[in-house]
Amino acid sequence: MLATTVAAAGLLSLVACAVPLGPSYTVEQQQLEVRYVATSQPHLGVRASYRLINTGNQALSSLEVTLPAEKAYGRQNLRVLLDNQELAPQVVSEPQKDTFRISFDAAWPRRARHAIEIAYDLTAGVESDPRIVMGRDAFLLCSGSWYPLFLPLKGIFAKGGERPDPTQISIWVPQGFVTLSSGRAAGTHRRNGEFEYRFRLSKQDFDPFVVAGRYHEQKVRTPNVTVIFWTFQPAPAEQTQRAGARIAAAVRTYETTFGPIGKGRPTVWVVEVSQMRKKVSWEIGQQAAFSLPNVALLNSVDFTPAGLSEGTITLAELELAATWFGNTLRGQPQSPLPLMASLVEYAATLAGEARGESVEPRERAVSLLRRFEDAGKRVEEKPTASDVESWREQMNLAKAELFLLALEAQCGKEKLRRALAWMVRSLRGKPVDYEDLRSALEAETRQNLSELFRVWLNHPGIPGDFRARYEEKNEPTK
Repeated sequence: MLATTVAAAGLLSLVACAVPLGPSYTVEQQQLEVRYVATSQPHLGVRASYRLINTGNQALSSLEVTLPAEKAYGRQNLRVLLDNQELAPQVVSEPQKDTFRISFDAAWPRRARHAIEIAYDLTAGVESDPRIVMGRDAFLLCSGSWYPLFLPLKGIFAKGGERPDPTQISIWVPQGFVTLSSGRAAGTHRRNGEFEYRFRLSKQDFDPFVVAGRYHEQKVRTPNVTVIFWTFQPAPAEQTQRAGARIAAAVRTYETTFGPIGKGRPTVWVVEVSQMRKKVSWEIGQQAAFSLPNVALLNSVDFTPAGLSEGTITLAELELAATWFGNTLRGQPQSPLPLMASLVEYAATLAGEARGESVEPRERAVSLLRRFEDAGKRVEEKPTASDVESWREQMNLAKAELFLLALEAQCGKEKLRRALAWMVRSLRGKPVDYEDLRSALEAETRQNLSELFRVWLNHPGIPGDFRARYEEKNEPTK
């Protein structure tokens, strides 16, 4: 009797897993196409094609989709086709006008399929969103910002909108352009003077982005990493070799410390971008710096006529560290301190140590304390609102970096680095915060770190015991 009951329970469990528990749909196919139109005012034509199936337990009346914001991206000429019939989507978000509802004339029944095509032009809008850069010789579209994103349905057990495996991307550019996206290159095609670059993205690949331009390419191969420079003018070969070797060594340090991001020998790009605007941060939703996985985006002003300066190489190392902390791991916008930005700085410091530029913890702590205090004084001077925000960001970043030093002192360097490697390996693609870091560190150290985290994260300023240990001492009076 017991065996029969157990068997029946198992059968019910299998049936429950097979039967959808709420409204749901699946994106079976997704194809993205970007075409650079080289007119007097260049723009991009975007076309996205989808095949969707209703996989839920009920018929659906509509779907919602997010598009690039109208003003920020200069989006115009929107067209939506449902099963090859044009329709007018409804705006459901103001003032950005970036979320639309696609309604069905008749309810979308279970297991039925729909074909949806969404097309529009992007011109880089008046509000100058930093995730799109448009010029006569190059353009840039950052991850997750330029293509339609179908939203999950509302309700308990509701699902839908996940990227299919694979996703196809086609990028059409004039002759002489080179092109890069996430995923794996899947060939090129020439037609009517244009070149089509194809990419194929799996579930494990980063969100789609596009970098393209009339670049001069210089390649530096090392035993472990390949570094490709895309610049508008060729840099001196000797400078490029030196910079490439150092950047490759930094990437190798990130890999050996925090774990590899992909399979095989990594390739990274250093790309010149003219007129790059204010950047978006490695923390979601904050303003500071933006990055692409395995790509260092550098402003044209960072390149000197003599080649790549020490400062430019350092910027490239920071940008590439964000592949681990900002792209693989993603920050939370509500975090009390900028975790990802501090980890980018931390990783770059490790790269410096690996090449013999070690800085003693005390010296680094003193420097960061000074930076924290100086930024605090600037805030008290009550400059403009934007300046106050900028100086507060500097204070928070200095405090976040000091907190990592405190964690090193408490837990040990190796255990902190192993905890970070575990996060990179186990939490890939997920937003993480200080609770995730505390959990990983406690697993490594077998310590209860709740009080240490509480003191640093829940109180303003720098904890007194840490300050007393590291702050600069005044010279004794005579």
